[in-house]
Amino acid sequence: MNEVDKIEFARIWSATWSLYDKAVNDDILSLSFEALRPYSIDQVRAGLTHHVQAVNGGQFAPRPADVIKHIFGNQNDQANQAWIQVDYAIRHVGAWNSVLFEDALIAEVIYGLGGWVKLCKSNERLLEQISTRFIESYLHLQTTLSPANENVPLKGIIDNCNRNCNSKNAKSIKVIKIYQKGNHTQMKTVRVHPALVPITLDQ
Repeated sequence: MNEVDKIEFARIWSATWSLYDKAVNDDILSLSFEALRPYSIDQVRAGLTHHVQAVNGGQFAPRPADVIKHIFGNQNDQANQAWIQVDYAIRHVGAWNSVLFEDALIAEVIYGLGGWVKLCKSNERLLEQISTRFIESYLHLQTTLSPANENVPLKGIIDNCNRNCNSKNAKSIKVIKIYQKGNHTQMKTVRVHPALVPITLDQ
């Protein structure tokens, strides 16, 4: 959070404490804001909501440590869900096809692991090791990656082979989009402009 978030923070923190018939003062707000400054206002809001809903501990007014606990709990859930989508794509899409994850952060992590094709060629034992590295990288990037980062497809073998020939003149490229619907990972074919598919991936 930054200075422009102070008013909104004071509003949601005071509103949450009022649920417990407690009032806050300027000192409490200032200390709480500084303790939670590393996190976005949306993360703090979500952390407060999860605290109020929690069976264990939710009956007490939240402290910054309670909110941080819920923020990291949510992040771990997201990271594990992201790996489930990657594992699904490896097994159902494979290295030959280009893939687009609805969660742009997934593509950033896969870049750091060597790219889509390399990932798909990993054996089961290696994938177990990669899953840990993926989750660690995902959690790290959650706090550093700009929300405005562009979501781009990860190139498969076919599009890599065509990058210097007919795909340059194509009006669109077929990719497999991976997305979450409820508790299920699903995929569908979509078409994107070739300019959205970088030519430097998975060399």
